[in-house]
Amino acid sequence: MIISNSMLVALIGFMGVVVSSGAGYLRLLIEKRKLAQAHLEMRFQRAALSFPEFVEEWHEISHDILALMDETVVDRFLVLRAWNGHMEPRWTTAMFQLRVDGQMPVAYVHFELDIDYVGRLREVSIKNNVYLVTADLPLDSALSEVYRAEGVTAAVISHLATQQGPSTASRAHTYCSFATHQPELMNEATRTRCKVLASRMKGFATSFDERAI
Repeated sequence: MIISNSMLVALIGFMGVVVSSGAGYLRLLIEKRKLAQAHLEMRFQRAALSFPEFVEEWHEISHDILALMDETVVDRFLVLRAWNGHMEPRWTTAMFQLRVDGQMPVAYVHFELDIDYVGRLREVSIKNNVYLVTADLPLDSALSEVYRAEGVTAAVISHLATQQGPSTASRAHTYCSFATHQPELMNEATRTRCKVLASRMKGFATSFDERAI
């Protein structure tokens, strides 16, 4: 079969329309996926805003945290939640902060996570507790930059709960951070007390998450 020049031009034009339409459809799918992820993260965030109800339940634990601060080098306690849609966690927000006198609270709101931070959250979710020394963190990592800017020298990061979203691919991760700004870091006894407190909080966090969605 001999294809004339006019037929060839028409065929090329048709293929261009097909490719263009396919690319447009792909862009539409990507945008719909981003919108769905943003919607899921907003639902998680609205749930987190009811966090004061959770705080009331562990009134006794707050006294233990204050005692920990009085008796050890721990001088900052945070509860944070990281959100994700269909992908890895993308943002984290500090929902609760407890600091010694003289420390100014830092607004960690919708803080964007990098690969290093996401990897450490994954490690925390597996091991439950991870001890970090700022001097050992990669200089170009987001967590290192935050710790150095605030003056944190070491921290125990503990997993509290993982909340399943409306789809199997969406989750929210709740975790806490016991940190120190002191040069002597945390000894083993202090780290153990942090882990014990985190373990006690897991039950409350799980109960809160079951009511949040």
